[in-house]
Amino acid sequence: MKKFYLPIWLIAGVCLSLVEASAQELFFREHPLGEELDGVRPQLMYEQAGGYLWLGGEGGLLRYDGQVYRRWLAPDSLGAQVVSSISEDRRGILWVGYDNGSIFRMLEGDRLEPWLIEEGWPSAAITGIVEDEQGSLWIATYGEGLYCYRSGHLYNFDQADGLPGQDIYTIAKDACGRILIGTDGGLSHCSWVGSHKRIHTITKSDGLPDDIIRAILPDEYGRVWVGGYEGGVAQLDDALDCITLGPTWPGGIVRSLAALGGEQLWVGTDGDGLYKLNVAAGHWQKDSLSGRSKVYSLLIDAESNLWAITHTLGLLSAQCRFLFRQTPLANLQTISVDRAGRQWLGDQSGLYVCEPGQQLYRPIKALAGQNIISSYLDHYGFLWLGTFGNGLFGLDIQTGLSRHFCEGEEVQNGSILSLTGLGDTLWMATLGGVYTLTYGPDALGGGLSRCAFFEVEEGIGKDFIYCVFADREHRLWFGLDGKGAASWDGQTMNWYKQAEGGKEIRRVYSIAQDGRGQIWLNTAENGVFHQLGSGQFAPVPHAMGEKKQQVASLIADGAGHILVVHDKGINMWDPYTGHWVFYDASVGIHDFEPSLNAATVDPSGKVWLVGKNKLVCALPLSRIGGREDPKTMLEGVAVFLSPASFWEKTIFAADENNLVFSYTGLWYTDPQSVRYRFRLEGFDLDWIETADRNATYSNLPPGKYTFRVAALVAPQFHPSDAAVYIFQIRSPLWQRTWFVLLLTAALLGGFLLLVRQRENRLRREAGFRKENIESQYETLKSQINPHFLFNSFNTLAGLIEENPQNAVTYVEKLADFYRSILLYREKDLISLAEEIKLIEDYFYLLQERYGSYVQLELKIADRQGLVVPMALQMLVENAIKHNVITRDRPLLIQISDDASAQRLLICNNLQPKLSPERSTGFGLQSIIRRYAILTQQTVGIQSDEKHFCVSLPIIPARASKTSEPWLKRFGSPDTNAL
Repeated sequence: MKKFYLPIWLIAGVCLSLVEASAQELFFREHPLGEELDGVRPQLMYEQAGGYLWLGGEGGLLRYDGQVYRRWLAPDSLGAQVVSSISEDRRGILWVGYDNGSIFRMLEGDRLEPWLIEEGWPSAAITGIVEDEQGSLWIATYGEGLYCYRSGHLYNFDQADGLPGQDIYTIAKDACGRILIGTDGGLSHCSWVGSHKRIHTITKSDGLPDDIIRAILPDEYGRVWVGGYEGGVAQLDDALDCITLGPTWPGGIVRSLAALGGEQLWVGTDGDGLYKLNVAAGHWQKDSLSGRSKVYSLLIDAESNLWAITHTLGLLSAQCRFLFRQTPLANLQTISVDRAGRQWLGDQSGLYVCEPGQQLYRPIKALAGQNIISSYLDHYGFLWLGTFGNGLFGLDIQTGLSRHFCEGEEVQNGSILSLTGLGDTLWMATLGGVYTLTYGPDALGGGLSRCAFFEVEEGIGKDFIYCVFADREHRLWFGLDGKGAASWDGQTMNWYKQAEGGKEIRRVYSIAQDGRGQIWLNTAENGVFHQLGSGQFAPVPHAMGEKKQQVASLIADGAGHILVVHDKGINMWDPYTGHWVFYDASVGIHDFEPSLNAATVDPSGKVWLVGKNKLVCALPLSRIGGREDPKTMLEGVAVFLSPASFWEKTIFAADENNLVFSYTGLWYTDPQSVRYRFRLEGFDLDWIETADRNATYSNLPPGKYTFRVAALVAPQFHPSDAAVYIFQIRSPLWQRTWFVLLLTAALLGGFLLLVRQRENRLRREAGFRKENIESQYETLKSQINPHFLFNSFNTLAGLIEENPQNAVTYVEKLADFYRSILLYREKDLISLAEEIKLIEDYFYLLQERYGSYVQLELKIADRQGLVVPMALQMLVENAIKHNVITRDRPLLIQISDDASAQRLLICNNLQPKLSPERSTGFGLQSIIRRYAILTQQTVGIQSDEKHFCVSLPIIPARASKTSEPWLKRFGSPDTNAL
């Protein structure tokens, strides 16, 4: 067998020794600005405490939420829109400096307003603004030195005060609260001693790599990183003493710095790309961005993303939790990493090692041709290797000494799928049960060792065992084929075949333990399970994501986070917060094809995974920090699509009840995966889930509301992460207490007024009825006056003798006249046509009495409308009663109409009697009073030496309710007939 594999090893070794592997690198994504921002060239970045990423440079100020850029421009009077500095004070106010010396502040409501001070702005470019512990503002300029604004006054630090130069490249505040600036003359610490200025400068003679300091970066551990012009990077302790970094700086001019949790230091150069310093190992590595022009600015955000602004590619970002390395090795099956950082990789052709800081994989001759499928690094520094079909090998990684164990009868099945150790005992999971190897520190040199089959009462037998795992309590866990999982505490074997809810646990491929001691199982059929406090297992519905990927490995990092590894990415569980974080192609995990259980944790706690031609290194969250969920931000509230100042306005009017809430979830790692759920408490019965960034509510009823919105990239939401906005929509006026009381009082007053008006109307109606009755009585009395009857009968007697035929007509006319009086006396109004017919009958009787001495002219074109009954008869009767009627002085009565004025005009020539008949004065006054009751139009009376005229209103047959209210109440049958 060995002779057969030797040629393969020789060929593979020669080939692989000539292949250079790529270095461990980040996966960068581009963030193009888009056509609408053509001409904008950012050169600096700042992450606000709220989570937004701000960019500055040519073209103004930009805010980026991972998907959308928003731009702010200062007033045109400032000239060029070049932002040269961005910072934030303790109150959360964003300060923006421009290259012309102007300074602006971003106030509530996203208002960019100028900062106006008595002394005025500097005239040189603002290179930085920092607030110290006392609340004073330090303003660095390129050309006018340093300014300090304190106690309402602006003070200047310049060369006369001891400043090395007027051109300041950068300014920073370290962990001790010191203000540090970089100039052409070194690193200076500026402060106040009482009212006196103090400047202490460190130069190259004090250990700095260069006198020209272009970048200063204080980190969270109290260290200060300083980047020089050509001398590279130096590290200062809390006393500002220089600390030697070790390797010589391999790059060019330092332009920007970024640090990741004490683990990595990233350096952007002015034309030589990007470099990374492994702080623990002390070696430099050039990233693939090298040679891609200038790196203007670097930033590590709250999610542990590294942001870079480059000259050629613009804005880039990469998730620092994951490092990637392409390998020339295909179909890797296992990996181990020792304390020195060496990577030991096994595949079907043998074992390979890559030294830290190097890029070549060197084959191990002793393992050439072995199909290595599992590995385990023990406390002696021995690397134990399980093969497929050829048993166990041990390798001393320091001396290179190796030994082949468990041959022949000792292990009946030489396919070892998984290895783990407890003390001096190695546990092996094979296709034929579990085996143990007891050994000592001299085992590889020929010392005693004993290999045995693990067999106990009610044991697991010789079935397939996919994995073996030793937990922190020194229990052994076994992943079985179709029989679930089993644990051995040294005395008792416990079986786990069914989970909570009755779900079966069958084939278990991998086992892990999280930071809280919970055991996790990865099964082939039913996904992932974890152990509850009761000891029973329960399914984890979100472990495989929404797409239910097939899990290749379960492993815990050095911080106790569980990594669920599958073909499309890595799902990470934080046992301390209960949060899931999903990572996929957006961070570079694509075409991975991970091998089953091909994962390990190195001594520093990093997780190493192998797949198809690719190596992935996952840093533990506790080592680098970082936010695990999107930061939910409420960006705006619009009322009928008009923005509202929601940061100060929480009470809306009743008609301001159409609201649109705009929000975003800041998750720069993968912004496209962010989903939202929102709820308007007081209106929505349950949460509403969506991918939209707006929520619209129309016609909200009055009341108090609480709007909550949460963003997450996992299938479960955490209420504590929601953004909250509490507001109120006021009731309309007619629903408010004071308005109801006022309205009640008004209604009561109106009711009393109506009652009073009704009483007045009833009195007027009673008066009208009285007038009508009196008019009927007077008319009847006047017509049956004995004198009138006597004259009428005398006239009738004469007609009988002279002209019997006319006498008959006279009697008929007289009867019609008295019939009309009886018919109309009960009515309030009659038609004009009826009144004219009445006056014609009456005039006929007069003519039979007076002959041609009385003349009547009717000039009425339109006989539509209504009049008071008997009004014309009374006026004609008055004319007969009060005027002389003789042959020489005939009486002419004219009745005409004025269509435009809707009036009747009754006139007669004036020839008063010397001894007129006695008059009651009732007739004309009755007409005037009845018209006053029925309409707002008045009766007109005109008299001169020759004529007497009366003008009567013609009431429209269909008068409006408002102008003629009495018609509605007293409408006559004639009106209805019309």
